[in-house]
Amino acid sequence: MLGGSTISIKNDIVLSRIEATEPGTKISVRGLASELDVSEGTVYKAIKEAEQRVRCQKNRIIACIKFY
Repeated sequence: MLGGSTISIKNDIVLSRIEATEPGTKISVRGLASELDVSEGTVYKAIKEAEQRVRCQKNRIIACIKFY
């Protein structure tokens, strides 16, 4: 179970770093992986998760505008 926890912690660290990045800034998978000492796969997964979060937030805002 410890391995799963470690992956989750690394993912959270990468997500925090991505979320702290200014919108519109290009993110290098290799660069971020090297900077945070994690695998490129971990960074790629976190980027996809961050993109999904943004899509969900946009959909909520659109839904609210439509209903009001």
